[in-house]
Amino acid sequence: MAAKLTVPTSTTTPLRVAQVMECTIGGTRRHIRELSTGLAGRGVDVTLFASAERDPTFRDDLRAIAATGVRVVELPMVRAITPRLDVSQMLALRSAFRGGRFDVVHTHSSKAGALGRTAALLVSPRPRIVHTPHTFAFNFTAQFSAKKRRLFLSIERGLGRRTDRLVHVSASEREEGLALGIVPQERAVVIENGIDTSAYANGDRARVRAGWGVSDDTFVLGTVGLLNEAKGHADLIDAAARLAPRHPKLRVMIVGEGDLRGPLEQRIERHGLRGVVSLLGYRRDVPDVMSGFDAFCLPSLWEGLPYVVLEAQAAGLATIVTDVNGSRDIVRADVTGLVVPKSDPAALAAAIERLVLDRALRERLASAGRDRVRSHYALARMIDEHVALYTGLVGRSSA
Repeated sequence: MAAKLTVPTSTTTPLRVAQVMECTIGGTRRHIRELSTGLAGRGVDVTLFASAERDPTFRDDLRAIAATGVRVVELPMVRAITPRLDVSQMLALRSAFRGGRFDVVHTHSSKAGALGRTAALLVSPRPRIVHTPHTFAFNFTAQFSAKKRRLFLSIERGLGRRTDRLVHVSASEREEGLALGIVPQERAVVIENGIDTSAYANGDRARVRAGWGVSDDTFVLGTVGLLNEAKGHADLIDAAARLAPRHPKLRVMIVGEGDLRGPLEQRIERHGLRGVVSLLGYRRDVPDVMSGFDAFCLPSLWEGLPYVVLEAQAAGLATIVTDVNGSRDIVRADVTGLVVPKSDPAALAAAIERLVLDRALRERLASAGRDRVRSHYALARMIDEHVALYTGLVGRSSA
């Protein structure tokens, strides 16, 4: 892994692409890892500029990425707006882009999108600029003030005028971007996330449930995600409180770690749900863990296109999601899963109860969901569509 922002100017392939990412947590962490290594496997010359400031364990990912032939350059970008540091990082990227002679600069999420696109605009000849929001920061109503969200929207609009392609991970996110005038219609494209579905087929259900101390006739509802405002865990706990008195065999397993662990533990205690809702913490064996679930729920307040819903459906689980960007694209209501309004514990409880009481419904939704993930959300398709985007922009092949 490179220790400073110097990129060799020699190349073994016609197409040179820089990937830039600050937000290396959750699904974005997975996306940048699989996209970078997948592109390298297609013959693209890839350099990844990434930060490990949010989670130092991401350096393990960086080493694994570098082992596949991707050049990795660690740049300590931070999430917060820090003018002096941000300008320094932007200038470092500008210097690296000049030396690297990239055909395409592809930025991801808000901070890298602002710094990386600004840096690329200051390079001559200018590389083609691609940006993937992974959900817009101005949607984070629980994390940022209205004033700050208006600032984020103005930044997106300003940079959007100079962005060659805005890549949305869902059609609903694209519709939102177009309605807000982020980029013209012809420059907004959709490349949905993809997964290797084979990884979610062979979990040991009996062993996993034995580890939790639950019987085979216990209904286990699971969710997986960072413990933050976006994932709506509080609504799930409130829904469980409505259901627990009349469904004593219901258990809720919450997999993930984050800043809200303490408040969520207090909420569980306040509802008297210690024996019903369990916080399992961070797990590296999510495919195995999912084999112990009877159904899956992601009650998000906002999303881009959540990998975990694809994973749950690949694992053969009937799935409940909220009606937000990305989730509503994956799940077809009452066909491949159930869709409920966000921030509505009563509606969420009703949907959970439908699955608890109706095994045939669970099996029908699970089968349809698995079939759709296998046919529409392959990882290879996601990589191929990025290669086609880049080569179309620069007018030549990847290798």
